[in-house]
Amino acid sequence: MVPAAMSWPPPHSTLLFHGEIVGKPKTAGSKRAGAVRSTKAPNPHTGKPDGKKHAIPVPARDGGTTVRTFVSDSSDEAGKTWRADIQRAVRVMREEAEGVAAAAQKVYEDPLALEVVFFRPRNKGDYDSGGRVKDGALAYPVTRPDGTKLVRAFEDALSAIIWKDDSYIVSLRWDKRLISRDLAPSVEFRLWKLPATVGDHRLAELNLEQATLSV
Repeated sequence: MVPAAMSWPPPHSTLLFHGEIVGKPKTAGSKRAGAVRSTKAPNPHTGKPDGKKHAIPVPARDGGTTVRTFVSDSSDEAGKTWRADIQRAVRVMREEAEGVAAAAQKVYEDPLALEVVFFRPRNKGDYDSGGRVKDGALAYPVTRPDGTKLVRAFEDALSAIIWKDDSYIVSLRWDKRLISRDLAPSVEFRLWKLPATVGDHRLAELNLEQATLSV
């Protein structure tokens, strides 16, 4: 079967909510896995036991007993603050769209489509003495940070809070854009729900067909 032509948003999608979050977007850091192990494990810096527990790369094969494992990223405090800002803002947006009681019930466990646009103000050097953008100024923000890393930070912030897991995002569109230096950096997003089963998809098609015939 040949897949349907790509379109945006995907067919039979239902817009759940959308909004804007003001603030300078931050990327997610590199993932790091580790484990806090028993005192049998040597100090990873000296290679000698010192009676303390240490976070060392996993899997470890030194015979120590794993106490707990963890996954963290290397982003700085600003990155953590940015993700917390996303969480707070999106919770409010969902409550406004669905009501406080409905939004508090559960995270989405449906196929989702996500659109995210990151806006970054132009640098002062992009303007001439008259305040007009120079012809030689960049049309798009091709400099770092990478768009995919910005998206990952956005997804990670809302995983297990708005959607059960990032894997439920089956369709994704993102953009980086430059805006006037007088505007604040921000991110705008839209979130759609898609049919979960083949039957749901067929029902959506039927409803659309009936609505078209009734016009």
